[in-house]
Amino acid sequence: ICEYLEDAFPEAPPLMPRDPLGKWQTRYWQKYVDDYLAAAVSDLAWDALGDRRLAAQGASSAPTPERRTVWLEHAEPFPADRLDKAREYAAQATAMLEDALGKGSWLAGEAFTLADIAMASWVGYLPQAVPAALGPAARDWLARVFARPGFAAALGEGRAADPFTLAAPGPEATRWG
Repeated sequence: ICEYLEDAFPEAPPLMPRDPLGKWQTRYWQKYVDDYLAAAVSDLAWDALGDRRLAAQGASSAPTPERRTVWLEHAEPFPADRLDKAREYAAQATAMLEDALGKGSWLAGEAFTLADIAMASWVGYLPQAVPAALGPAARDWLARVFARPGFAAALGEGRAADPFTLAAPGPEATRWG
């Protein structure tokens, strides 16, 4: 979707680097989010912030058997090994963030890119879900991302003052396995 928007609105400031290395780095971070971070953070956010009563209600109105199963699964505490694995992925992600940000201001170099958008959309939950997870470079980066006018405007359109204090069972269990 982000790359579509990049192509559909060429007059907007570019979010995909033009150089091959920058493009690869951006796509690498996006793939990392899709394959590892999103599902892990979804579990951690739900465990820390979710309302299990809503899960039971959601199961009763789920449109498909798969979504019903996901909602019912979220009505009970997650097994410890599932949360341990999610914490492991979160720790790996934050170590990667610290390393990347030690080399540049943003994840794919010196410009804000789709990589920063993809990662911030999930890393934004970690201060609430796993408070000790973020290092100083990642905390500074996240504050800079959230201070950007477009990000601040988008976050301000939510139903909560800070959408990263709320969690709902996402599509991750049926989307990622």
